[in-house]
Amino acid sequence: MIHMHQLTQDKVYRTRIVIRNLPNHRQQVHLRNLKLYRLVETYKTGPYKVRIYETPGQTSELLYFVRPDIHALQLKQVIEEKAQTFWRNPHSSNELFPTFQELVETRIDEAKALLKTGNPALSEVETHILAQLIAYRSMNLMKTMPFLLDENVDEIFLDNPHGFLYVDHRNWGRCLTNVQLPKNEISALKTRLRAESGLRLDAMSPSLKTELLTKEFQARFSIDIPPLSVDGLHLDIRKLRRKYFTIPELISNGTLTSKAAAYLYFCLIRKRNITVIGEPG
Repeated sequence: MIHMHQLTQDKVYRTRIVIRNLPNHRQQVHLRNLKLYRLVETYKTGPYKVRIYETPGQTSELLYFVRPDIHALQLKQVIEEKAQTFWRNPHSSNELFPTFQELVETRIDEAKALLKTGNPALSEVETHILAQLIAYRSMNLMKTMPFLLDENVDEIFLDNPHGFLYVDHRNWGRCLTNVQLPKNEISALKTRLRAESGLRLDAMSPSLKTELLTKEFQARFSIDIPPLSVDGLHLDIRKLRRKYFTIPELISNGTLTSKAAAYLYFCLIRKRNITVIGEPG
């Protein structure tokens, strides 16, 4: 039997601790005042366009604003229409359980074929961009993919399913984003990671840690769900650099001083024990 004071304690916990620690709505404020902020960088990653904004007066964190690299409304409709084709025929691939890499490549090729038959006026560049977006949309990963493809993003965080993603950017540090993951995308991500790893993710095993290695990106995923994560879901994606840093690169980007690098090299060639400690990131 649940006593009234237990319900009261639970309510206090949810309202005073959990809800107060959910990301607030300052991201929405950023979006409403986007034209007021200074654009500090813009670049493309895959079929997406990224813009980094300064947000003075509200937070020291910058805004990472990302959207598909298309503008025409009819092209957005094309993405939805072609993605419907894959939803109606989810096993269009020759393999029943393709890997993530195989599924992406197959769907991009099939999307290009669909676009060429119905949209002859599209250029090769437009066709390739749309085919990528159709493939990602058909996999319900269209909002997650820009962060996985962006080599400037080192880590991706989601504190709860109602919050906005935020990232650690290689050039700009901690950045807020304009992206919230819908339920179907969170579900698709969990399903894909379970399929790739062969691990469970349920109430009996509420934490999953695995790596996803592809030609475009390499990342280590950590997902926690209830009862381990009290506010619904916690996601942490650590991006792995496909090309390892050399010692000169570590010195030039400020990770190591020349003296520290020389000392490490001294220890390595003499096979000394080395312990690496410190906070993540």
